[in-house]
Amino acid sequence: MAAHDREGAWRLESPSAHRTYYDEWAPTYEETFLSATGYRVPEDVARVFLERSGPSDSPVADLGCGTGALGRALGRADVEGFDISPGMLDQARSSGAYRDLHCVDLTSAEPARRFGGIVSSGTFTMGHLGPEGLDMVLGLGRREALVVIGVNARHFAEAGFAPALAALMATGRITDPDVETVASYAGQGSDGSDENSTCLVAFRILSA
Repeated sequence: MAAHDREGAWRLESPSAHRTYYDEWAPTYEETFLSATGYRVPEDVARVFLERSGPSDSPVADLGCGTGALGRALGRADVEGFDISPGMLDQARSSGAYRDLHCVDLTSAEPARRFGGIVSSGTFTMGHLGPEGLDMVLGLGRREALVVIGVNARHFAEAGFAPALAALMATGRITDPDVETVASYAGQGSDGSDENSTCLVAFRILSA
């Protein structure tokens, strides 16, 4: 079996390719990526969400939940995970961090408008979701839902997240977004724009 890594994941071009790649990677993902690289974005997304959330920000949708790192970091009983890979969902299920799990292609997810919180720690990046995925996020959340997503900083700049967020705010669909840039990996610094940095984007939904 071929090795799996971040760069390989960034080259994926279709939902079926994502499903196959992550199904194959799932059994070793925690060891070969999360632990090996010191990937810290799930902890940072959880930190921002927990700092800002209140009792009404429930239940919480974890988009692209993978093996469950963000669910574990949140440590809440009301989190539901969404992922395209059944293999990843099997790992997330064994973590015990989720009250429910959904196998779904997020690029075609049906609006639910039932979540009071929406988080994501690795789905908005190269080869995955771009700013067009923000409409899907808004379709899942209720009015006033708290959203905290981690966006790869290089992807944030190159894919045009800033103007997309500005347009959503200008049309009254979201509150003024707060953006905090952090290092994606333990022991590394962040220059605010490179592929090893992550933009933590936080806002509330005003209108789907």
